[in-house]
Amino acid sequence: NIKLYIVGRVVDHMYYLSIVDYIAKKNLKDNVILLDYISDRVRLAQIYTSADAFVFPSTSDCLPSVCIESMACGTPPIALYGSGGVEEIIDTGENGILTQLPNLSLSIYHLLTSPNKLRQMGENAVKKVRTKYPYTITYSGLRKTFLEVLR
Repeated sequence: NIKLYIVGRVVDHMYYLSIVDYIAKKNLKDNVILLDYISDRVRLAQIYTSADAFVFPSTSDCLPSVCIESMACGTPPIALYGSGGVEEIIDTGENGILTQLPNLSLSIYHLLTSPNKLRQMGENAVKKVRTKYPYTITYSGLRKTFLEVLR
């Protein structure tokens, strides 16, 4: 009963084709949905809100806004330690999960099979975003940074 939505631009066409081939070979076309980059913020929020969890397996993005976006929609993120910034956003076990790559699938499984924990993490995620990342704080921080750079 699980659906996996993979969202984002294709940057490596050969890798993309290998994913498409894997989906076909394993007969997962009804469970794995590939979506291109979504620029429509309303549609993106609908996807976050309809998801049970948001998986961010990157090890190279710095302070990913997608984790904050998913948390704002009540969707707890599952991310990898060492990906630069997620440790600042996610309080593991409270509003999401931080894990190592070998434990990623097990972490996803444990969260998805714990509905009460999933619900509580989603509520905690929204609270954290409202207190730590409201647009007023984000705006004033960015404005201050830009003014300092322009001096």
